[in-house]
Amino acid sequence: MRHLKGRGARTLVAPLLVVLFALVLAAPAFALDPPWNAQPISHGLGPTYGEAWPAGSLEGEAVATMQGDPLALMPWAAVPTLLAQFQAEAAAAGVPARMTYSVLGQSADGRDIYEVVINALETPNQRRDYERWRELRSLMLSDPVEAQARLASYGDDVKMCAYQSHIHGREYEAVDANMQVIRDLTVTPRGTNPVVDKILDNEIVVVLMDNNPDGRVRGTRGNVTGMDPNRDFFVQSQPEQQIAVDLMHRWLPTGFIEGHGYVNPTLIDGCTLPHNPGVDPTFYHWNVQRIEQNRADFAATEVPGLASIVSPIRDWNEMGRTDVRTYTVAEATQTGTTVTITTAEDTILAPEYMVVIAGVPEAGYNGTFMVDEVISPTQFTYTTPTNGLADSTGGTVALPPQPNLAQTWDDWPPYYGQSYSALLGGPDGSTVEMTNAHGRLVAKQAQYIAFYSSNNFWVDHKAAMLRDHVGTFVRGVTAALPNPSAFDDDPVLSSRFFTDRWQNYAKRYPLAYIIPRGAPQRSEVEANNLVDWLLHNGVQVNEAVEDFEWDGTTYPAGSYVVWMAQPMRGIAWNALAAGVDLSNSNIRTLYASPGAWSHGLSWGADVVEVPEGDSTFVPDAEPVDEPSPASGGVRGGVNAPAQWYSVALKGVHEYPVIRSLLKQGVEARLAEAPFESASGGTMPAGSLIFPAGAKHLLDAAGRDGGVWFERSVGAAMPPTTCVSRPPRIAYLVTAVPATQSETTVVLDSVFGFDETGAQQPVHRLVTDSDWDYVATQDSDGPKGLNNPDIRDPLKDYDVIYTTLTAWPNAANYPLARERLEAFFERGGGFMTQNVTSAGFLAGAPSPLVRGTLTRTQSNAYGGIAFVDNVGHVTSPVTGSRPVSDALFLPQHVVWFSSLPEGAVVDQRFPASITSWGAENGFVAGLWNNRAAGADSGPVLIHGDTTLGGRYMFFATNAFSRADGQRQWLHFLQSALWSNLTDDVAKEEVTVTATADDKVYDGTRAATVTLSSDDIAADDDVTIGYASARFDSKDVGTGKTVTVTGISLSGADAGKYALTGQTATATADVTPAALTITADDQAKPFGTVFSFAGTEFEAAGLVAGDGVSLVVLTSGGAAAGALPGAYAITPSAAIGNGLANYDVTYVDGTMTVGDKLSVGPFAKPLRKADPRRFRRGATIRVAFKVKNVAGGAVTTTRPTLKLTRGGKVVIAAAAVKYQKASKLYVYNLKTRASWKLATYKVSVSLGAGATGRSVTFKLIR
Repeated sequence: MRHLKGRGARTLVAPLLVVLFALVLAAPAFALDPPWNAQPISHGLGPTYGEAWPAGSLEGEAVATMQGDPLALMPWAAVPTLLAQFQAEAAAAGVPARMTYSVLGQSADGRDIYEVVINALETPNQRRDYERWRELRSLMLSDPVEAQARLASYGDDVKMCAYQSHIHGREYEAVDANMQVIRDLTVTPRGTNPVVDKILDNEIVVVLMDNNPDGRVRGTRGNVTGMDPNRDFFVQSQPEQQIAVDLMHRWLPTGFIEGHGYVNPTLIDGCTLPHNPGVDPTFYHWNVQRIEQNRADFAATEVPGLASIVSPIRDWNEMGRTDVRTYTVAEATQTGTTVTITTAEDTILAPEYMVVIAGVPEAGYNGTFMVDEVISPTQFTYTTPTNGLADSTGGTVALPPQPNLAQTWDDWPPYYGQSYSALLGGPDGSTVEMTNAHGRLVAKQAQYIAFYSSNNFWVDHKAAMLRDHVGTFVRGVTAALPNPSAFDDDPVLSSRFFTDRWQNYAKRYPLAYIIPRGAPQRSEVEANNLVDWLLHNGVQVNEAVEDFEWDGTTYPAGSYVVWMAQPMRGIAWNALAAGVDLSNSNIRTLYASPGAWSHGLSWGADVVEVPEGDSTFVPDAEPVDEPSPASGGVRGGVNAPAQWYSVALKGVHEYPVIRSLLKQGVEARLAEAPFESASGGTMPAGSLIFPAGAKHLLDAAGRDGGVWFERSVGAAMPPTTCVSRPPRIAYLVTAVPATQSETTVVLDSVFGFDETGAQQPVHRLVTDSDWDYVATQDSDGPKGLNNPDIRDPLKDYDVIYTTLTAWPNAANYPLARERLEAFFERGGGFMTQNVTSAGFLAGAPSPLVRGTLTRTQSNAYGGIAFVDNVGHVTSPVTGSRPVSDALFLPQHVVWFSSLPEGAVVDQRFPASITSWGAENGFVAGLWNNRAAGADSGPVLIHGDTTLGGRYMFFATNAFSRADGQRQWLHFLQSALWSNLTDDVAKEEVTVTATADDKVYDGTRAATVTLSSDDIAADDDVTIGYASARFDSKDVGTGKTVTVTGISLSGADAGKYALTGQTATATADVTPAALTITADDQAKPFGTVFSFAGTEFEAAGLVAGDGVSLVVLTSGGAAAGALPGAYAITPSAAIGNGLANYDVTYVDGTMTVGDKLSVGPFAKPLRKADPRRFRRGATIRVAFKVKNVAGGAVTTTRPTLKLTRGGKVVIAAAAVKYQKASKLYVYNLKTRASWKLATYKVSVSLGAGATGRSVTFKLIR
């Protein structure tokens, strides 16, 4: 379910609004047979219904303790076995195959995620309608206008796709209900149950089974990382959501249900205000009607606990409650048809709210009305057709729950599964929040009834829903403007008190967005990261064929253009637009933060919006299906002059380039101040400086990773600190947690790498991590800072990241305190975020900061704001960022209201951010009650500790839900800057190399052992190298081996400095073994065999070497060689690189065979005076085969050929030997249609043998 903010399940009272609307609910579609009585159509699932789960499937699963009454829950491990079982049950019952399942991928913890598809193709109509759906699906995005035309021709004779899923692990019963539905639809014979037949005839049912197996097995809401999967549909940081999104795009479902829990009674949305601007209003048209059918079908079950449901948009007020507000009428007056009501209390009324007036003595005032105008908090007007009403007092004004009022269950953000699916054009979808007030069985039944009720409704309205589904894409590609009267013009919605004033959030889209390349883009790597996301989410992206100019800026060829005239414009807008500021409106609350989510502002790339109708924007751009490689290398080339090279990181996804260089032993220096470069202008503080000698490595890494290195010539070197290796981060906690979290997801995304060197946000795939936990209150674990039995864990790290606000207690954790002090004394860095004080540093035995850090909070629902980068190029943390940059706010607006002594402000809010309007700094989201102290409030600071170390404090939470990628760079840059463990006096180390001899392998690669007498024996230092190579690949003794890229690693490596990164040694390269074997040959007696010199096999050659010719001789090659076996002798090989081999020659065998001949033909054929046969006769062709000695041969394989006047009648027929007659016999069957002519029979034995021929005539 959507988490109810810590208040647990709700009990909701039957809403007054339903009565007031006097809605006519549809009667239940069927009598109370399964499924309408909530009983399973097919055999019930599991022990509750007398079936055992597959053996061993309960082991280690949370549901193992939930096997008693009223419902035994299904273990996740049983899923594939049960699906296979259902297929077997169907086959045994003679039911044609309808259900298939497959593994789509793995969860964050490595569990399979299954797609189940039920698609009946057992009748001609089912097959026809499915083929029509396939045609429709192939056109929906590529040519939706044609798709709409075809749909019109199909009428109702086409299938639609319905999608069913589940997402939160411990909301178990939804998965069990889905599995029961799968069984129903798989095994129920046609004609047995009308609703099953109806669904199978009209739908393709796709079930994601389920989207969070980790949570189900572990009994947690989120997956193994702790991430809430129902907040990840727009970032898609987790594999589960990537899988779900791919599946949705593949099927483009018209109907969508996602199972959740728990709300009492069962809640089926209808989402409240505000609505996402990218969702077509037709969505609400179908959603409202389908939920009314759900109400009727639930009520008809007569099952306790299922008699009623709640729909927030219809049944809630602005606080998410069913309460009816009541006000006292102080006065009622009328002028014309306008009634003015004065109340005794302040109201929260607004125009177009529906009110119920009762008890006014002048009865004509009483009734249900829509507010016209709110004059003051105690006075409003409405219109009545009744004239001449006398002034009156007394009575009440009731404000019941209603669509224009309801809030707190909104579909505003696209990061929920349901709201994301709506962006795919599907005209109806809901989350079903099952009840838990009546036990597990009723919870499962709620999901079960919701499936059948919803799918039954969809089938009844299939053609119209498909029309609206395709129509969404037609409006997209034709750039149709939003209808400002979409709700008022729709009788379904307007009759239920939906109005455009409050419901219509549709936006006019811009013409396009530009994602630049080159100079206008801060990071091409980050641009490609964004474009890759867009493409994976169905957004059409184009690439400029040539440079173009717009609005005074030249955008280079390769810049990306996203035209908004496209099917998925809703997704494109949500991803690239800044969003909408809901503040200072009627919206008081959101279901969840954040209220804005723009990837264009919260991720790492620059995005430019092109306004609607701009006729000057005409770039020549072609569609792309993947991003083009980002450009990079040494700017100007490695031959251009340079004293040193530098790079300023602009995004976290550039970091793998730098890390790979540091891992290769290329030492960098971090600039403490700005400096000039010859190729890139002013370089900011925080830039990394590399030596000139590394230019080839820099160029190669930059080209491969899309990062430019700038050249400096004649410029003064700024003050620097040493960066000799990738900084290692200790995530300081009190105890190592059993589960991961959104923090670890981001730490993995920035500092965790897989075997390819790519950053990896999925922890199980991280094979090379630069961070790990260290626990301050652990006295016996392997990461325990207070554990006396292990070496100091912090010796392995350079920077602490933590959100702890207190130093470990002296009485209980003295060793942890001692080790922390040692860490900071040796220059360890510190970074933190989202803390209310500097308590951790201030609480050290000798305070590491002086003065007070205070964070102040103004409550909000998150959003996107702009901040001023105060220091700009002088800041070592934010120097690479523009003067003004976007800041992602996951929830409240926070800032530092007091700072430690000496703290330097890097970022602060604009001076007027609390004023309304995006131009003042708060761009999008919801922040109503703005505290004036936020104006110019600092949000990012850095400074020095009292021990000379460095710290960084960030006011908000950049790691929340993995949204704020632009802010992740603060932590990467802080880790590089605050690490001073490399910048202390170091002992020089000279490395000696010893090389191993090797057998020639065609390469220059060498194996070496490195050592140094300068490293203390008890220090943890490993000497590594990038490459070791012989001077050539060829055989020789005493050959020179050169070792490059020598580096030091280990906990104590920071104590030492290499005198050089190269070393030499000598070693031998000995010949490799090469065997040349002559190929065996055979020839007939009496023929000459000529060798080409290539009839041999060579074993032992390495890549690049080869043998082209070998001298081959044999006594059996001559024509006079008698039958028998002869040696074939190879020698004198010619080829490439053979001087590097010891060659061994191996003889082959020449076999000389007998000379064979075909003897005379037996009767009825004869050589002279050809015999005559009638057409259609069978002619016996019989003969013997003899060898050179005249003996009979019975094991050869003669072939027969029949010709007429040179034309082939029979090409090559095999002739078999008959033991009884001791002859080779072929029965030649002539045909009545053959021409009357002379035919020739020829028998052949192959090369070197003598064949024979004979003729015959065909007569009438």
